[in-house]
Amino acid sequence: MADKKNCTPNEVFIAGIDKSTLTDISEIKIDKTKPVEERIESFIEKTKNPYCLLIDGCIVKTTFTNNDVSITERLSNGLLNNKNMDNNDFWEFSLKVAMPKSDYLLYIKDKVSDIVKKGKGVVTTIYSPTDVTLLIGVPVTQKMVLKSILYSLIADVVICVYKKDYICGKFDFGVKNDLLYKSFVQALIAFDEEIDKRIVFQKLLPYDNIVLQSFVDFRLKVLKQKWNDLVSLANDNYLYLLSGGNFLELMKFMLSNIESKEKCVEVDFDMEGKFNLKSSGKMIELPMLIKNDNAENVVMSLVALSPKKITINESPYLTKEITGLLYELFGNKLEIVK
Repeated sequence: MADKKNCTPNEVFIAGIDKSTLTDISEIKIDKTKPVEERIESFIEKTKNPYCLLIDGCIVKTTFTNNDVSITERLSNGLLNNKNMDNNDFWEFSLKVAMPKSDYLLYIKDKVSDIVKKGKGVVTTIYSPTDVTLLIGVPVTQKMVLKSILYSLIADVVICVYKKDYICGKFDFGVKNDLLYKSFVQALIAFDEEIDKRIVFQKLLPYDNIVLQSFVDFRLKVLKQKWNDLVSLANDNYLYLLSGGNFLELMKFMLSNIESKEKCVEVDFDMEGKFNLKSSGKMIELPMLIKNDNAENVVMSLVALSPKKITINESPYLTKEITGLLYELFGNKLEIVK
């Protein structure tokens, strides 16, 4: 077992922690007359786990960006940097999601942690049996920049995760594991994506404390109605879409109206069948929810990115079904290099 003073926050896993092994912060008494260094040492000695505490019965996990700084130095620096800071000089933000969607909250946290650190702020996650909350505090001088980044990331999650859940939950299509169906869902997510994100961003602006499911349910009713209209149109014309190539024609129309996120994309496969996307020699981050461990996901990635030119280096992992669908969707934009 890692020593509690020297372990890293990544070695602490919430799921396996017994609350009885943690210390409630209200029970920790520190002699404020002692120097800061001695107070920090006393705090660490009195906590059974310096990275996890109890606050009002909830497990609070504190994490830091990985580096060679000890927990003692981190806590000491935090106190020294902020000891004269008034609460009015600090902007506080919280985001709560249900536990099944906790990965997306951690995705947001990973994206902003370095920015918060550079701004001399703090990041904490609070776990309960049903949800997880991200807490962020930064000096108000950093508020506008960080708020813009946070709300853009939240908008990404709403469109890529909640919109997909909504669409899939409303579809009446019989086969839902078919590659063409999954590509169609991805096209619906990407269709009007930038407009949808702007709407989400604008709706977020008044709020610094967000419960994401409630926000989607009550603040995005107009947007959800728009999604519902799209799905209803597809459901009402299901039989027509599946006949005579109409489904593919609709998808091609949608792709022609999706804003391109990359001008040119190159696709490479490794020996294990995992693929990478590049543009001008630089790696492209995969769209949210799409993994690179399945050749079918090349289709989903390209639908989401809607590039103007696609070059794919031939691979045995590309089946006839995949290459055929790619040619149908992208036509002369696609080149497969042997």
